Amino acid sequence: MLSGTDVRVENGMIRDLQLPAKGALVLSVIGPPVEGTTIVKFQINNYFTRPGEQIAVTGDVPELGCWDLRKCAPLEYINGDTWFNEIPFEESVGQPMCFKFVVLKQGAEDPSWEARYENVLHRRFLLPASGRVKLEVDWEAF
Repeated sequence: MLSGTDVRVENGMIRDLQLPAKGALVLSVIGPPVEGTTIVKFQINNYFTRPGEQIAVTGDVPELGCWDLRKCAPLEYINGDTWFNEIPFEESVGQPMCFKFVVLKQGAEDPSWEARYENVLHRRFLLPASGRVKLEVDWEAF
């Protein structure tokens, strides 16, 4: 970093960060590219989460957990109202899938007790046999 400030990351969280008054810190992480026969970029817009909430996508294919919330695909927080993730598909390529976005409350032992599904019928999508595709959705009411 340009400032020379040491940053310690433990279990994906920054610990003991101290900034001077009016100080700023810019972090950037570039991970390995997502690899798979088909990559689906899921993005949800216009939903403001509360502290402790996370958005995930679940569906009727193995890559989305077959409706089991313990195996669903979490999205990453991008900014105030946007969540995103790239999910590789192998088993289900070339097949139709049904999916829904769900808000999970962190800290619950069984997330199914702390889940709120979007208030729409299952979304349907035909997965391409290969390549990359983006599914960008504006959040519907719960």
